[in-house]
Amino acid sequence: MTWPTAFALTLVIETPIYPGVLTLLLGALPLRRALGTSLVANLATHPALWFVVLPQLTPRLGAGPAIVLAEALVCAVEVLVVRRAGVPTAPAVAAAVLANASSWLVGMLVGGWLGA
Repeated sequence: MTWPTAFALTLVIETPIYPGVLTLLLGALPLRRALGTSLVANLATHPALWFVVLPQLTPRLGAGPAIVLAEALVCAVEVLVVRRAGVPTAPAVAAAVLANASSWLVGMLVGGWLGA
């Protein structure tokens, strides 16, 4: 899978999750702010994950451990972005983990279907 495809897929999956959790379920952010926070979080993490973190970790750790560690780092950074938007820690963690676990799972399924 190419980076533009992976990034687009990430946005398609995660963009509704952040507002769903932060706005609809928790009332922590207005809808517009939750959408913007989702975009900022993904712009802050996805290019670094794809072009820096995974290429550095995968040869050293192997694909599986590298992905787990990289996704944990992504979640941590996205929690900081969501916290910066004014969301308390627990809801920020819930939103980041749910969004990233969902996009990772869909990415693995779609990547398998695409032969990536």
